[in-house]
Amino acid sequence: MAKYTIFHNPRCTKSRNALKLLEDKKQSFDIVEYLDKPLSQKALKELLNKGDFELKDLVRSKEAKEFDIDYKNLSEAELIKAITKHPKIMQRPVVMT
Repeated sequence: MAKYTIFHNPRCTKSRNALKLLEDKKQSFDIVEYLDKPLSQKALKELLNKGDFELKDLVRSKEAKEFDIDYKNLSEAELIKAITKHPKIMQRPVVMT
């Protein structure tokens, strides 16, 4: 079983750097390319429960604005729906153990 899971966007420099760091440290990891296969609402809730952050911390403000999503004023349920519908607004990379 992999030690880490990286929610990865291969077009993102920071995400590629995080992946390289894991590779350089010879860590075992699974890659989730969340733009190609968006997270389900259930998977997003599980990610949130495992992390030490708030759901709003997972939102990229520039991309949210691009989709006209006022994420600061959405309920958790509404924000989960928005992220699953528009995975581009999810912060990257996210690395979980």
